Amino acid sequence: MNKTIKIILVDDETLFRKGISFLLGREANIEIIFEASNGNELISFLQSNKNNHPDIIIMDLKMPGINGVEATKIIHTEFP
Repeated sequence: MNKTIKIILVDDETLFRKGISFLLGREANIEIIFEASNGNELISFLQSNKNNHPDIIIMDLKMPGINGVEATKIIHTEFP
């Protein structure tokens, strides 16, 4: 039995994010649980969905608002 891998995609380029979502979504054991266009949306999702955290976050570094580096620091602090 394979465990489903829960993934969040974070990128301000919608076309890129949707393309990655499409490719990963074709895999039987991968579930895209959330897509965000910046770190602010990601942090809000994680704070309001404490029982549905991802196994993997695929995130762009340069985004408006909270960028990937800042979001990673916040995640390490708030969700160790």
